[in-house]
Amino acid sequence: MIKLGSLKSLLSKRRDESENASEALQNAEQSQNIYQALIEERKLRQSLEKELAQKRTDLELAIRDRTKDLEDSNKQLSEQIALRQKISDALVKSQTRLTQAMDAARLGLIDWDLAHGQFYQSDFHDLFGKKELSSDEHIHNLKLLIHPTDYVDVRSAINACLEGEQSDYQLQYRAKSEEGWLWIEESGKVVDRDAKGQALRILGTRRNIQSERARDEQVRLAKSVVDHTSEGVFVLDANGCFLSVNPAYEKMIGLDSEKLVGKSIVELSDTNKRKEVYAQILAEVQTKDFWQGELLEKRYRGDYFPQWTQINAIRDRKGHTQYYAALLSDLSERKAADKKLNYLLNYDDLTKLANRNQFKDQLYRAVLRYKDEGLPFALVTLDIDRFKQFNDSFGHEASDELLREIAKRLSANVQKVDILARVGGNEFACVVTCSPNFDVMKFAERLFKTVTNQNYEIAGQDLALSCSMGVAHVPEHTQDLETLMQYAALAVQKAKFQGGGQIQLFDESLKLFSRERLEMESALRKALQRNELEVHYQPKLDLKSKKINSCEALVRWKHPTKGLISPAEFVNIAEECGLITELGSYVLKAAATQVKTWQDQGFGDISVAVNLSPRQIRDEYLKEVIEGVLSSSGISPACLELELTESVIIEDFSAGLSCLNELKALGLKVSIDDFGTGYSSLSYLKEIPADTLKIDRSFVEGLENSQAQLAIVKAIIVLGHSLNLRIVAEGVENEAQLTILSEHECDFIQGYLVSKPLSASDMETLLKSQ
Repeated sequence: MIKLGSLKSLLSKRRDESENASEALQNAEQSQNIYQALIEERKLRQSLEKELAQKRTDLELAIRDRTKDLEDSNKQLSEQIALRQKISDALVKSQTRLTQAMDAARLGLIDWDLAHGQFYQSDFHDLFGKKELSSDEHIHNLKLLIHPTDYVDVRSAINACLEGEQSDYQLQYRAKSEEGWLWIEESGKVVDRDAKGQALRILGTRRNIQSERARDEQVRLAKSVVDHTSEGVFVLDANGCFLSVNPAYEKMIGLDSEKLVGKSIVELSDTNKRKEVYAQILAEVQTKDFWQGELLEKRYRGDYFPQWTQINAIRDRKGHTQYYAALLSDLSERKAADKKLNYLLNYDDLTKLANRNQFKDQLYRAVLRYKDEGLPFALVTLDIDRFKQFNDSFGHEASDELLREIAKRLSANVQKVDILARVGGNEFACVVTCSPNFDVMKFAERLFKTVTNQNYEIAGQDLALSCSMGVAHVPEHTQDLETLMQYAALAVQKAKFQGGGQIQLFDESLKLFSRERLEMESALRKALQRNELEVHYQPKLDLKSKKINSCEALVRWKHPTKGLISPAEFVNIAEECGLITELGSYVLKAAATQVKTWQDQGFGDISVAVNLSPRQIRDEYLKEVIEGVLSSSGISPACLELELTESVIIEDFSAGLSCLNELKALGLKVSIDDFGTGYSSLSYLKEIPADTLKIDRSFVEGLENSQAQLAIVKAIIVLGHSLNLRIVAEGVENEAQLTILSEHECDFIQGYLVSKPLSASDMETLLKSQ
């Protein structure tokens, strides 16, 4: 039996155990709860960890995406930076190119910011000043730089842009530089405006157009020359079609440019076989770059005319013919003038016979013909005796009528000669071929009788003439042209020396004829010593005052046995033997002294003209001689005029000009005698220190009946007056000539209408009468 104590102990133990179990159960339950809590906590942790892992994954993904986005952004930024750098480089390069291009184009940039009052200009020219200016400085600068005439237009154009009246401007103006006025072209455009339409900003350029202006001026001048030239000018394209023509060509052809441009020159031409002709011409131009020649063309109105054409090729850079430039002249008037000139050059207008030029040409041909073919010939010369006395007695008109009658008789009675010519004032000559049966002396006798057998009725007078003739042969006497003429002249001189009215055949004895000339020389020397020479004076009438206030001094030889000898018979001898200086000094002194006497007698400021010979012009002491004459006579230098022919001056132009300038420095006047019959060169005339031009009597003869003569006289008067020269007409013999010369403002006349040459006493009487 279980003891109570034990039971109690057991119960106590069981209670303790139960309590322990209960406590254990509680602990278990707590543990279970804790475990459960731990499980829950674990689950929660796992869930949190899972969620955290998910979030970490999401974060990693987000970070990765963000990183990628950042990388993309960085890449894009790098690309943008690179692009901007590229753009910046391109802009810099473009700016450099623009600057270089503007420099190469020689342009200056202008940028006018009106809103901020700033003006910018690139480096262009020092005259425009610094790069950056205020608007006020810019406007002030323009006023100072631009030519006043141009500034008005510049200001108006810029103001129109500023006020909105126009959007751009282009101006050309002159700007002041150290080298002078410089031409500038300025272009501007408004690029920004305000609401009211007023300009806020203007951009533009400037460029130097000085060379262009000069070139344009040259082109304008060239065009003006082409448009105003009397020559026809046209340009063809490569196909031979007209591109442009000048007015002269329009007038020449009779069609205006509108009807010509575009047409082929072949269509316009009426030349025979025109296609072939122009094909050949243009082919030659392409080969040689040039063609010239004469063509016979037809005007639009139908008449033909000769034209001289010059065509040049104008090539492009590759050498291909691009244009044809042509210059042509209408030869109609020129051919007519040439024909007239050829007549004047080869024929004597008075007698209608060949003149000396043609005669010498035919004589030269006869010499060549003899040398080539062995054909002998003779030269026959004929000189009218005492023709000078006839001229002095009856005047030039009567003398001309006589010469015409002589020429008429000779022409009617001379057959089968090479040439019959008037070779001098009263000298005729002919060349005749000598066949074996031809008797040249009989031929000469026939000529002699033709001139002398019948009298002449001239100026109401019945006249008997004599003549002196000379004959020289080729080859008997010589084969040289000049020697032949000299021998014939010697024969004539011998005939005259023996009293005239005879025929002399040259022979060797005539070579001694120079002795006779020496005798003439000796007699002339004695004449100077014995005062056998005297000066006559031919008055000149001033057409404005109708008074005689000047005259020409003409020397005469009062030979004790031969009577009054004209200078034509001894001046040449004096020139050859050197007596001309002494003779000239005598005339100068006598004329100056006589004029001073007339002045002292109260006849006014009479002036006198004295002829100078070639030898006198070459005389180094001429100035001293004239100074001595002026000093001894007391005459004013302005009252002494020296007359020289063109040929005398031009023989040694530089020396002659120097001499004349020295004489002009003394105060003398200079007159050009026989103007128009010598060289008549304007290049010489403008340099000669002349005061007076004398129209040769050959131009005055028949003036009232000849339009050609009148045209020449008018031209000489206009030419002389344009050079401030006085004009004297010689050989005036009738009222009709006087009227014409007065109408055309000739200054003086001289001739038989006024008076023949007078002695000093007769001249004095004439001066008293007025």
